[in-house]
Amino acid sequence: SFVELNGRRFTSANQVLRKHFALYANVRPSRYLPGTGSLFPGTDIVVVRENTEGVYTGEEAWEGEEGKSAVATRRITRDGSLRIARF
Repeated sequence: SFVELNGRRFTSANQVLRKHFALYANVRPSRYLPGTGSLFPGTDIVVVRENTEGVYTGEEAWEGEEGKSAVATRRITRDGSLRIARF
């Protein structure tokens, strides 16, 4: 099944929300917890992932006679890469 927005088809509601609200950055903070055996005690980290490009474009298609496999396009643009790097 697909979700439609402004004439475009998406494979999930998440993709629609990301596109509609320009939610391009997935920010995942992580805090050091004492006693966890970390290799870097006292170090907190934030991971920022681009959320609308790569395999998150929703450019997917079934292939083969019986649709037993799928192909996903991994589209990465210069503008998208620069936008997440500036974030």
